[in-house]
Amino acid sequence: MTNIESSDNVGISDIQGRKFRL
Repeated sequence: MTNIESSDNVGISDIQGRKFRL
């Protein structure tokens, strides 16, 4: 599952713990 975190702009983190900036 993907969790949307609002820390630096908008980024999503997957189960593995990788962060992707959209």
